[in-house]
This record gives sequence, C-alpha cells and structure tokens, in this order.
Amino acid sequence: MNINLTFDSSTNGAPAAFFSAMNAAAQYFDSIFLNPITVNITVGYGSIDGQSLISGALGESETEFNQYSYSQIRGALIASAATGASTLPAADPTSGGNYWVATAEAKAIGLSGPSGAVDGFVGFASPAQNVSFTYNTTNGGSVAPGTYDFFGVAAHELSEVLGRDLFVGNQDNQGIGPNSYTPLDLFHYSSGGTRDFQGTTPGYFSVDSGATDLDSFNTNSNGDFGDWANSAGNDAFRAFSNSGVANPVSQADLTEMSALGYSENTPATVPGNNGFAGNFAGNGYADIVWQNTVSGTATIWTNSAGTIPSGSVSFATPASWRVVGVGDFNGDGKSDIMWQSTDGTPGIWEMNGSTPIAEAAFPAPAGWSVMGIGDFAGSGRSGIVWQSGTSIGVWLMNGTTPTAETAFTGPGANWNVVGTADLTNNGRDDILLQNSTTGNLTIDFMNGTSVTSSSTINMGDPSWHLVATGRENGRAALIWQNTSGQAGIWLMNGATPTAEAGLLNAGTGWQIIGTGDFNNDGNSDLLFYNAGLNQSAIWLMNGTQIKAEEQPQAGMGSAASSVTPVTPLSAGPVLSGADLYYPAAAEASSAPSTGTGSLGQQQLATPTTTGAGILHGTQA
Repeated sequence: MNINLTFDSSTNGAPAAFFSAMNAAAQYFDSIFLNPITVNITVGYGSIDGQSLISGALGESETEFNQYSYSQIRGALIASAATGASTLPAADPTSGGNYWVATAEAKAIGLSGPSGAVDGFVGFASPAQNVSFTYNTTNGGSVAPGTYDFFGVAAHELSEVLGRDLFVGNQDNQGIGPNSYTPLDLFHYSSGGTRDFQGTTPGYFSVDSGATDLDSFNTNSNGDFGDWANSAGNDAFRAFSNSGVANPVSQADLTEMSALGYSENTPATVPGNNGFAGNFAGNGYADIVWQNTVSGTATIWTNSAGTIPSGSVSFATPASWRVVGVGDFNGDGKSDIMWQSTDGTPGIWEMNGSTPIAEAAFPAPAGWSVMGIGDFAGSGRSGIVWQSGTSIGVWLMNGTTPTAETAFTGPGANWNVVGTADLTNNGRDDILLQNSTTGNLTIDFMNGTSVTSSSTINMGDPSWHLVATGRENGRAALIWQNTSGQAGIWLMNGATPTAEAGLLNAGTGWQIIGTGDFNNDGNSDLLFYNAGLNQSAIWLMNGTQIKAEEQPQAGMGSAASSVTPVTPLSAGPVLSGADLYYPAAAEASSAPSTGTGSLGQQQLATPTTTGAGILHGTQA
C-alpha cells in the first residue's frame, strides 16, 4: 500500500520532526498492508482542510465516502478474504440501512479503481492549541512526560481515512444522514451472535460472530463511537489519550483493519522446521537460524535494521546433528550455535555474523540432553544446562571449552528444564523447570554451578506451558502458551510475577518457538512457527502489549484484487464529519483508565508461591 501524503500550507511552520513522524506513521501502514493501492491524504498543522481544529482535539480526520449496497460490500469483503467476512449474513442485518464506504477502503476491496482524488484530510494540534507532542517515529516509542504520542495520534487519524469509522445509524450525529452504517458496523456486537447498531450501547469488536471480544467500542458521545473504550488501555485507536504514555497500534487494531479488507503481510515459508533466534552480528537486531530436520541444512536469516530476512546463508550439515540452542559462548557479544548429535555428542560453532570462526565437538555422558543455554556465572559467556532423568547438569563455558561442571538432583519425576532467565536482575541466569503433570513451575536460582535457593509456583492449570523467556522493560519475562493456542506473559521480580497478561490466540497451528529483539528496542519479541503451513510470524512486544505483527518475508508480492469495480449508489464522494481525539482532560464522563487493558482473552491464573528459599535438590 502507498499512503501519499500532501502537506498543506499550514504545515510551513511545523518542526522538521513533525514531518519525520508523520511520514513514519504512513510508512508503518504501508509496510504492513499489501493492498496494491494509493491513498491520497492531505495533512494540516493546527488546522484541517483550512479550518481550525476543534477545541480539545489532538488530531482530527475528514474522510471521503461513497454509498454502496450491503450485497456489494459483503461480496467485496468476502472476495478480498477480509478477516471475519465469512460471518457476514446473506441478508442485510440492518434491514435496509444506507451503507457508506471510505473511498480508500473501496479501493482496497475492489469496489472502485485507482483515483488521484483526495481520500481524506488529517490535522494535528500545534502549540497554539496548548498541546505538546513527542514526535516519535516508531510504534510504541518512548514519550516524554506532559506530551502526547504523535505516532499514535497520526496512526489513529490515518486509520480513519482508511475506513475505521463507525456510523451506528447516524454517523456520530455529524450530518451524513439517518440509518447510516459502514463496514465496521457489521463487526459491532453486544453479545455472541447479536450485532449492536447503537453507539451509546456497550458493544465490542469481534470477527467470529461475537464469540471473542477483541476490544470494546467507546460509548462516550464526546468521542467517536468507532474508537476503543478506555478498557483498551494505552492504544492508538482509543478515543481518549493520556499524556506521557505511548499509544501503540496493537494486534487488535491490526485485526480491525484486516476486517475492513486491508491484507496483512503473509507469513513467509521458512527454510526449515526448527528455529532459534539469535544476534549473530552483534548489532542489536535478532536474527533467526532455521534447520531442516530431514536434510540437516541450517539457514541463518539475517536482520538488518528490522528487515527479516535482509540476507540468508545456508550450511550443509549431517542430518544426525541438531541445532539445540543459541548463546554467546565466547563473550564477544555475538551469538553462537549449540549442536547435539543423535548419539549425544555436543558441539559448538563460534560465529562472526553468519560465518563460523571456530568449531568443536566434545564428549558428554550418555543419556544427557542439552535443555537450555544461559549465563549462570554473570561472566558474559553462556553456559549449558543438561538433563538426564531427574538429574540436572550445568557447564560453564569459555568458547568451546567447559571450565566448570556440576550435577545435582532435580525436583523429581515429571520435572523438565523449560528455560533460563535472569529473574533477580543480578546478571546471572536461573533455571526454570515445569512439571508435565501438574503444570507447576520451579525456579532454581543460580550462582555459577551452584543452586542457591529454589521456589515453586503452583499454576493450578496444567494446560499452560512455559514456552520461552525474554526481557521486557528491563525485567525477565516468562512466555506461556495454552494448549488452546492462547498466549500469555508474566513480567517477573524473582519468583513473583509483577505483571501478567493474556495475549491473543494466534490461531490453529501457531506455536511460540522463541524470543528475540527483532526491532532493537530493548524488548523481546515473540517468534511463531506454524508446522502445517511451514510459515513464521513475529509479534513485536512492549512489556505485556503487542505493538505490531510482522512476518519474515523473502520477495513476497501482492496480487491486484479480483473484484470488478462497481458503481457507488451516491453520485459522488461525501465528506464525513471530523473525528476528535481528546486529551484525557477533555473527557466528560470519567478519567481514563490506566494499564495495559484487556483483549477479551483468558488471563493466566494468579499463581501462588511455595517453598521460597528452600533448596529442592542436593548437589552431586
């Protein structure tokens, strides 16, 4: 997609950062949506389309609409494979409503062809409106106290020109006419199977006939009914904004746009069915190493400034060797690859980017398997965790040479090492074990090869599995996935979860296989793999929030819509009324809520901790 921005004369006095941030927000949507269209938007500063902004607005939008029949819209959304389109009934659920489609969305779903006409206007507050912005150029970037997240506001307004508008029968009382609706109205529910066409009646967005509440719509008439309610937390599509916080485009936001017909990047076919994230170049951007477990061939997808793959290098290796982990064994700040043969022999490749610079295999006792990689001594060099039955082993490493080894008795049968993480922020990784029967989690706090103490967290639900660990906002993060596919995250302080959130269900067959900082923002992102499709996907994270979804891709393109453009019912495009994005102080009914909000998904059970400070094993 190409969002073509034209800056009007009011922007002549805008700071250079305004233009950089505005272009970045447009390019963000361009990079995510594949629709082969050009959307023309005129941008104002302190005004919109030559008119002053309404008092209290951070930003406003005006959108061009054309009128189409319900059957035209339904057919176009289904033909475009829009998310949730299959749930649209054959008969108009409004029984004869007047449907309006933004001219940009009409292009996206094939209701109209290319056009150089303006699709809408956006305008943003200037210092004259007593508003200060942080002009960040990244989704979910840091925001200075007392200022507003410009990227989030820009994404909010741009998305409305793209069609993210809810008319709920009267177009927010802004004059387009009675009994009026948009495609988004078709995904507005009050309960399962019941669509809601009233703006002041509580309702939520759903793409599965109301079974799943992805976010609640705003019911406060001071804001737009097509925006999210405060329960969404700090979100770009929320009706009201707090200062001093980022308002990122979330996964729910992207799903909403995909329901309107904006096609997201398709996950790329991966070169193997076993994958690990690492930072082989030491540039702060996570790469991915894949291995085909049939042929043994390993492939590294390199990451240049967030582009995956920016390069690809493959290595022919014997099928009997498996990549079992990634770590920095020589302390040079670059990831190395850990291998283990089917006969139990371990090996390490020290890497410089995608080039092996040293390789070594060394003996290990029979029956021991590599279960994890971590820096247990705080030396800056990774060590290895082994397991054999109920016994746990730890090796400290210097490159390809073990420098210290020990073994100790684990907590018992059915307990398996599932990860490592620095839970106490002391620079040393600890070992995490989960019971395959009860689901309970045990933490061995480490100092080199010694277990200093252990704690057990009673999960109470064995359907949740610890699948990865990472770092979020400077704290260890535990990544969970339910047997249903539901994802969850805990931010940890020792053995205590300080924040928990249930995330979206990525869908059938999608499994979290690891974490890595793919956009170099200091936070770990989630790497998914779908074995049935042999495709991968990435969720970019900020704490417990999903900032965006990305898919590693290699030369993927998009096809033009197969829908034949149809003539709209209206004689010409109609300009909708202005959208308001109020600062928090202007909200009439109640103060905005704080926190990460809810995606309407199952939350992980609140854990209880037992055995803190008790060593469950004896060192051998």
